[in-house]
Amino acid sequence: MPRVKHEPFREIAEFRRRLNNLFESFFESEPMSLPKEPFAPSCDVEENPEALIVRMDIPGIDEKDISVRVSGDYLIVKGAREIDKDAKDKHFHHTERFYGMFERIIPLHVAVDTDNIKAEYHRGVLEIYLPRKEGKAEHKEIPVQVK
Repeated sequence: MPRVKHEPFREIAEFRRRLNNLFESFFESEPMSLPKEPFAPSCDVEENPEALIVRMDIPGIDEKDISVRVSGDYLIVKGAREIDKDAKDKHFHHTERFYGMFERIIPLHVAVDTDNIKAEYHRGVLEIYLPRKEGKAEHKEIPVQVK
């Protein structure tokens, strides 16, 4: 049976954001404005004997605005969705689409072959293929020195 990681803090943050939007839209005299918060695209992390496969929904973003890198035990995906130039001059009654910068940091619980990682972006879905390598993910703690 596949495991799905439960992220209670993300769910609480999403609930809080929606509740804030509800109260803002109820008490505002003007129509709802464009979202001001950063967004965190949804993603799935699949593990099989050969690799980890990460799929992230990021429609409406140019591939040149997406950065993918592995740093230690983490996969870091950054990007930006630009606001349409005409959107600032328009009146919206309702909007749920997010704009601006995003960053997802995904822990890698297995060692990966960083020389053979592949990232493909198709129809709004970013798929990152991270082949496994023998051994375990390396962990190193850096001591903090007080001067």
